Amino acid sequence: MKIEFSPKPISGKELCALYASVNDRRASDEVMLSGAWENSNVRVAAWDGDRLAGLARGLSDGHTTLYVCDLLVHPVYQGQGLAAELMRQLCKPHEDIYQTVLITDPETIPFYKKLGFMHWESACLKMRP
Repeated sequence: MKIEFSPKPISGKELCALYASVNDRRASDEVMLSGAWENSNVRVAAWDGDRLAGLARGLSDGHTTLYVCDLLVHPVYQGQGLAAELMRQLCKPHEDIYQTVLITDPETIPFYKKLGFMHWESACLKMRP
């Protein structure tokens, strides 16, 4: 296995397959996932040949905030440092930005703490049912 980070296009089907592999509820909405990927101004994808192994995407104003929207790694590639590398590559060009923000599941908080994030307990979230 040789993981490469490439800006090559990602199809909606590839996105859906990756999201489905981690049981993400959005996996069935190809239009939403494709639109989210294409409209994210900060993104990195990891490939094992022609297989999408993982991705990270975010939004930034370039000055005060980088918002990390998604970090996903296919289960076959988990536990090998790929998620940390995706985050490194996503955040590196924005290291001088005032704040990097993300919302995550409670079980992944220790992972993000290892990357230098702090656990912030006050947040508000409104989701479509």
